[in-house]
Amino acid sequence: MSSDPSPVPTPAPLTASDLAIARFIATVEPAWRADSACCCPSRPSFRVLLPRPSLVPTDLLFCARHFRISRARLAELGASAYDQRDELLSPDAWRLGA
Repeated sequence: MSSDPSPVPTPAPLTASDLAIARFIATVEPAWRADSACCCPSRPSFRVLLPRPSLVPTDLLFCARHFRISRARLAELGASAYDQRDELLSPDAWRLGA
């Protein structure tokens, strides 16, 4: 019986194809970013969900400028805001303009 530990496999280096796929996956945007904003012909920067009692929530696509202008009213309506990566923004971040 040998006291040598079994060899530990070393990971194979990433190929150019592996790196290209990883870069592509990292840059994929949500589908709604390809649409025009609801407020103007600009590209949307924010997706906002408006609650609607007993109905499906309504989502609106805002450009950055119109989102800043509308954020106080959206907060009053109890909306939820999502950024360009489709991640939910904390209420303090978008309602107070941080």
